[in-house]
Amino acid sequence: HLGGSAYGENSYPDFVDGFSHHVDSYYSEVQRVEKVMLEILSLALSKATGRSLDPQYLFNQIGLNRGLMKAAWSWPCQPSPEEARCDGHTDWGPLTILLTTSPGLEVCTMSEESKVYQWHPVPVVPGAFTVNIGDQLARWSNDLFTSTIHRVNANVNCDSVRISLPYFSTQVLPLHPTSDPKVECICRDGEEPKYEPLSIGDYLRRNFSMLHTPCAEAGGA
Repeated sequence: HLGGSAYGENSYPDFVDGFSHHVDSYYSEVQRVEKVMLEILSLALSKATGRSLDPQYLFNQIGLNRGLMKAAWSWPCQPSPEEARCDGHTDWGPLTILLTTSPGLEVCTMSEESKVYQWHPVPVVPGAFTVNIGDQLARWSNDLFTSTIHRVNANVNCDSVRISLPYFSTQVLPLHPTSDPKVECICRDGEEPKYEPLSIGDYLRRNFSMLHTPCAEAGGA
């Protein structure tokens, strides 16, 4: 992140010259992409719902929170009967922005004809970003925007190193937040909200607490 000490310290390897400079420059550019994408989605949400929304509406919901960028390095591996190197999931934030440079990423969608969920490869377009809708944007739009189920297929390009630099919007919160406003659903006229108003901080804390809940307490077998 680029939020300074108020958000905790970044970790950089000290054995690569100029590493922090290049990473910070890239992060700054991805932040710009995030802002533009949220402006576009605000306009789309306004048009779809008939609500008058400022183009900065969705970006303003982020408030003081910052995006988390992480580096994932996957070694070559043998083909796996399990298929997934990273299993199917959705992301918690509004958006995830990824510069896709190698095949393997897949998204899951439902076929209109068979009503069956199927995995589809994400095309690798040189110089283009892949942008996934996340859970919070799905909540804020009352599911008008759908959170993207995705995975990394272990059997695609598995004989090569895979390097991934995803940027997860709003995953870094201030260590000592001064405000954490609740975000309500934007609905069409006459449409009931599917989700209660919830702040970004409360949403993330709830999700993290669920990760540590024993199966018995969560009602599992």
